[in-house]
Amino acid sequence: MEELFNKYAMSIDTYIMVKLKEKTAKLKDSLTKKNRAPIALSMGAPTANPPEALIEKLEGEIPQAMYENKITDMVREFEMHLRSQGLDLETYMQYMGLTEESLREQYEETAEKRVKLRLALEKIAEIENIEASEDDLSEEYKKIADVYNMDSEAVKLAIPAEDLKKDVAVSKAMDLVKETAVVK
Repeated sequence: MEELFNKYAMSIDTYIMVKLKEKTAKLKDSLTKKNRAPIALSMGAPTANPPEALIEKLEGEIPQAMYENKITDMVREFEMHLRSQGLDLETYMQYMGLTEESLREQYEETAEKRVKLRLALEKIAEIENIEASEDDLSEEYKKIADVYNMDSEAVKLAIPAEDLKKDVAVSKAMDLVKETAVVK
């Protein structure tokens, strides 16, 4: 499994690196982090959604386990949403005539897109040296605490700083993509 993942990581690394270098080579010397010129992400395929362009251009084998884990996360999120409305997943599935398998199938396409987008954004964050500052982490912990009506310290105990740093870096990478994308 590790060999497969490493092979995939090298493929995505090489592909994204080449594409980013092609698109930014002419601009790189004159750009600063605050004054970036747009990067065309559509790469010849018309799209109004830069994340879709990233997903479409992603190459390499992605382990099925990554998709399955994302589907499991999405089902859990849906179950929590149902519980917040006083329902449970079993009752919902019975009412809708779903099995666990058919429910999971409904999430397959979205899970695939989310996994691919996350991998692309993680690579962009790495290439662009995007990191979360301590202020970013504090702000994110506070946002989460506010959403769940919890104490920030309780949130810090529940969510490891390293995990949150990755999420914030990915979010910043998405912001960079949105700010610099030129849709053709």
